[in-house]
Amino acid sequence: MRRCAALLLLAALLLTGCGASGTDPARETAADGRTLLTMGVLSTGSEARQFASLFNARSEEYKIEVTEYSYGAAAGRTPDDLIMQLAEGEGPDLLATTGTDFTSFERSLVFVELGPLLDEFADELVPGVYEALKGQHGIYGLPTGFGVWTFITSPSLVGGQESLTMDEARQYAAALGEGASVFDKWLTRSEFFKRVLGFSAGSFIDWETYTCSFDSEEFLDLLELCLEQRADDSPLPEEDLRLLHSWLLTAPGWFGGGLQKGGDYCFMGFPSDEPGPKGWLTTDGQVFCAVASGDTEGAMEFLRFVLSPEAQELVESFPVLQSELDRRTDTAVQTQLMSEADAAKLEGLLGSGLRSSDVPNEIYFILTEEAQACFAGDCTPAEAAARMQDRVSTYLAERS
Repeated sequence: MRRCAALLLLAALLLTGCGASGTDPARETAADGRTLLTMGVLSTGSEARQFASLFNARSEEYKIEVTEYSYGAAAGRTPDDLIMQLAEGEGPDLLATTGTDFTSFERSLVFVELGPLLDEFADELVPGVYEALKGQHGIYGLPTGFGVWTFITSPSLVGGQESLTMDEARQYAAALGEGASVFDKWLTRSEFFKRVLGFSAGSFIDWETYTCSFDSEEFLDLLELCLEQRADDSPLPEEDLRLLHSWLLTAPGWFGGGLQKGGDYCFMGFPSDEPGPKGWLTTDGQVFCAVASGDTEGAMEFLRFVLSPEAQELVESFPVLQSELDRRTDTAVQTQLMSEADAAKLEGLLGSGLRSSDVPNEIYFILTEEAQACFAGDCTPAEAAARMQDRVSTYLAERS
């Protein structure tokens, strides 16, 4: 909650005209004569420090010093201090954060837009990741690695279809027997709503016109679909007979929970009338941002290094560099962590395209807050949708 409040404070300061001054900062020199770059870290920062350390060992021109911003008795500087520094144009050259904060910065005025950098590496990045990031309303953070939320089922249970409408999904679920459902019964309404937002929230916002359609019949149907899941405070079901299994992939060898290596399974996107990507991109691990008021030239050199084969070896999840992903997949097949058929399915999943939730955290908070009221029975889905529409419309109008 503290971090959320700090991020909202930053947004407020930026809207009042504070922020990056655009001036060329005085560049400090390290003891060894290299240009000094500063990196602010919004966590314990172990992975960020690894990237910085490797960069320092390889760069002849730049050296990075890391400053941690965290809450707690032992903290020297807090995220609130960082917020004020960024708003005054005096922050670090680089910011290292996590995937959970990623969209908080997408429309910020204090970070460098990284579309041109991604274009430099267009032929080297995992295509599905590149397309998902480029499809966003501006990209202000570079993820080092990624994960994919998807649904898994057996081809034999869905007639060999590669995509499903919701009506088809219900029909196939009914054929499984009494008590069967489309989605995992262990998913609460709130957890399921997160999946809904990941796969579809961006389609209800038009960033060209800064308008939204959360009061549409389509979104109302999704809210009502969430109510079919168990209440947040209800006990876990004794049986969980379902058609689509919610699954998170973060590295080769994602098996377990009944899913067998080389088994009869396929990846499936969220049921929809329009076939689309079969997965939702999540930024897993570190996300680096270049601060516009800092040494942007040096910061961009670091970000290019992050996308190098050597640096990508540090990533614990799926790496964003295609060559490193291929290397890990080949190793997983050779060591029998996965079969060649599994590798082909992974390639197909990533090749289908990935959705990326192009929704800043401020909007995410609005949607989840109103949804919670609906799920608790304090209002109807229609009332919740109307309030979402009103509040998000106000948010967008203030930024148009």
